[in-house]
Amino acid sequence: MTITRAHHYADASSGAFLGTVVDLLADDFQTVLNAAPRPAGSVEVPVAPDHAAQLWNGASWGVLAASVTAPQQLAQRLASGCAIVSTATPALSATYPIDPAAQAKLAAIVTGINAGRGLPHGAATVQWPDIAGAFHAFAAADLVNFAAAIEGYVYDLILTESALIGGHAATWPAQPVTMP
Repeated sequence: MTITRAHHYADASSGAFLGTVVDLLADDFQTVLNAAPRPAGSVEVPVAPDHAAQLWNGASWGVLAASVTAPQQLAQRLASGCAIVSTATPALSATYPIDPAAQAKLAAIVTGINAGRGLPHGAATVQWPDIAGAFHAFAAADLVNFAAAIEGYVYDLILTESALIGGHAATWPAQPVTMP
């Protein structure tokens, strides 16, 4: 009689299902006669998913990966903000909102700076809120650098979304984003 034990594996970082391997057991149901190799970078999960596109979240098989569209992923990333690391002014390092409304406000102020008008009301700094609501004091040059970092990150998000919609392989841009 052949006795087997199945082991199911998911990728440890992405949660994607990697497959099932089967060990050959002795008649005592404990002694492993032939252990199948385990996938590298994997975690054993108790059951296989109902659908191969599901992702392991550490406790169960979650939402079908294919059911989250690229536009939905973009919206989630915009709503989550962008972590910024400032090399010139470390006090500005934080996660900031990058939703369309925040981008529009930032663009309006930077347009004035770039037109030679400086910061609103001739101020030396403007207070800009991070995603938690804490304010950070930005000088004009810092705000221009911040806007450029956000612009580059959002542009990369849009390029990734477009590639995914077009059926191409693409990886979402990483955070944090560094600015001078």
